[in-house]
Amino acid sequence: MLTTKNKKQLKALANTSKHKYQIGKNKIDDDVITLLNNALKAHELIKIYFNKSITGEMKVLIKTIINETNSELVTTIGHSIVIYKENKEKKDRIIL
Repeated sequence: MLTTKNKKQLKALANTSKHKYQIGKNKIDDDVITLLNNALKAHELIKIYFNKSITGEMKVLIKTIINETNSELVTTIGHSIVIYKENKEKKDRIIL
């Protein structure tokens, strides 16, 4: 569980992060979850942008992503979210 201090630190790191992914109209399937899991394993902190046409379903999609990837929600801003998943095997991992 991330503390408020951890979230603040991760938000600051996310501002300069280039690890961005987009979820479109095609919803979330196993391929998308695999892609996000691989991205989290490699980078620990990623940004995900949602297509503006799926605003009504966004909360459900966020919960699905968090549950399926076993990650934690750092922040939600408009149509984008930042998620984090610790990877203890990574050499240059994020220290909280």
